[in-house]
Amino acid sequence: FKPWRKGKSEKARKTGSLKNQLRSKRRLLLKITDEQQRASIEDDMVNLEKAMEIRQGQDREKKNATKYHQVKFVERQKLTRLEKKCKRDLDEAE
Repeated sequence: FKPWRKGKSEKARKTGSLKNQLRSKRRLLLKITDEQQRASIEDDMVNLEKAMEIRQGQDREKKNATKYHQVKFVERQKLTRLEKKCKRDLDEAE
């Protein structure tokens, strides 16, 4: 080991992104001829694709939440002002 890599092992490697994992499984699938391993890898690929869909949905929700945060805030302010005005008018009417 180099001195600046002290304490890091081979197992401490970071896993790649879902997209890269799927790509590597596809490459591996082209090389493997054993049917049992092939089925296992195909199952892993299906799971990775599902995980990618879930991740994309989460990213989309997060993007929309940040995009419309100010709009929701302004609308909430409008409603609270309208509520106060209605209460005030109701109290005056009594």
